[in-house]
Amino acid sequence: MTSYIEIPVVRDRQGGQDFYTGAIKSGLLTRIAIFADPDLPPEERAQRAVDPKHAQEIAKYILDNPDNYTFSNIEITILGKATIKPVGDDFAYLKFEEGISLLFNDGQHRTEGFRLAILQRPDVARDGVKVSFVLDPDLDRARQRFADLNGNGKAVSKALNLLYDHRDPEAGITRSVVARIPLLKALVECEQNSLPKASRKLFTLNGFHEANAVLLCGQEDLKIDQQIDLAVRFWSQVIECMPDWDAVYQKTALASEVRSENLHCQAISLIAIAKVGAFLLTRHPKNWQEKLTTLKQVDWNRQNPVWQGRVIFDRSIKKTNRTILGAVCYLKQSMGLDLNADEQAIESQLSK
Repeated sequence: MTSYIEIPVVRDRQGGQDFYTGAIKSGLLTRIAIFADPDLPPEERAQRAVDPKHAQEIAKYILDNPDNYTFSNIEITILGKATIKPVGDDFAYLKFEEGISLLFNDGQHRTEGFRLAILQRPDVARDGVKVSFVLDPDLDRARQRFADLNGNGKAVSKALNLLYDHRDPEAGITRSVVARIPLLKALVECEQNSLPKASRKLFTLNGFHEANAVLLCGQEDLKIDQQIDLAVRFWSQVIECMPDWDAVYQKTALASEVRSENLHCQAISLIAIAKVGAFLLTRHPKNWQEKLTTLKQVDWNRQNPVWQGRVIFDRSIKKTNRTILGAVCYLKQSMGLDLNADEQAIESQLSK
């Protein structure tokens, strides 16, 4: 017996193409979704193969946030026969046979994520999903829509995700620290992942976030407010050791010149400072602030020969675990702090 699906939809038109938008239950969506065999060559598939890892990440997001997850519209091209029963000027019922050929122009991984989530928690199948349907039997045009939808979108920067993500407690800590320190609030770029040459900022939010997470590694037993207070005190003390940062904040120096001449604004340097900070917080919990004042003794100028082959290679800064550790070694030695065994080994290699 043939089974049909009928969905109430709103009808509209864009770019000369009619489309129909409605909502269906996620259980039904996963039932009608049939994806191409991933072993087929790309040119023989109607759509890209599903990435299992990405689908699992989406399923985890759904399961971790059952009361407040959200997704944008899924777009499906119906390649087979479907009927439209108008209801007034803008509304209609869309009817098609279950098992008909469908092409997911946008939303394959969300659909597969729903399927995986339903396997673990069947009640997810009752959640609604926003879907837009296009009726077009031409496979090439459907493929073009897939290319247009996925080619014209702009990925959100990591910095902007950190700014808006209120699920991640570490991101919340970083935002709070930046908001509570006036210099950081003024000089941290919160939208872009990198700084244009003419930028008036000194740091990126993603770079500072990475450093702040390193600083607080090992402080997980503290409450969130206590971690924020500790980080605010630490970075405020660091700022006291960085007259160049203050000069930019006071507008007596240009951010572009300070960045081009020194390394202390770079993410690798912030992370190295944070690693030294984490060491001081653990080994010297009662007088870490006093010991941190020796950070003033570090020569951050790019022309300092010690940075060559340690952090700078062929005039380019390289940020790797090894170069970060190399920077930590230099900072600790400049500050009169002992190196551990791994740091001594790295320093011995760098000194050859």
